[in-house]
Amino acid sequence: MKWILSLYPAAWQKRYRRELALHLEEEELPVFRTSLDLIAGAIDAWRNPGEIPITAEAGGERNMITAARCGSLEISRDEGMKSAALMLGITFVLTAIGVFLDKTYGDHAMFDALIFSSFFIALSVSARLTYLKPYTARARNVITLLIVPAWYLFFLGVMLLQEII
Repeated sequence: MKWILSLYPAAWQKRYRRELALHLEEEELPVFRTSLDLIAGAIDAWRNPGEIPITAEAGGERNMITAARCGSLEISRDEGMKSAALMLGITFVLTAIGVFLDKTYGDHAMFDALIFSSFFIALSVSARLTYLKPYTARARNVITLLIVPAWYLFFLGVMLLQEII
């Protein structure tokens, strides 16, 4: 997996390669997830060459893998778990409501749109704890209140187009 480190820009490698290589040897992390994180980090390092990532604290040490997973948002593990639980819960509830309405009132584009948009609505709501964290509470409310109906309307449009075609 160390070959992935060669994908990073030279300046980044000069600063972090040794540290990250040692960390990869010590840690028993899931290989697939870590590989994806490292590839995403390499892409980000090339796209934003002037920005050095803010490292996250992990047991009193600076830790580049934790920083790559949390980015500069400094998302705690609890916030990540709450976000995931919220996303799964909302997805399940909206999907169950859509399926119930579909079975009760018959096949309709509005119910199908609710089912298909449930994950994206849940992702948008749970992003308040992660991706939207740097914004003020008011900005998070505005963004969420714009994105949630937009997802539903998008899928409603897709479902209505399928009925027409």
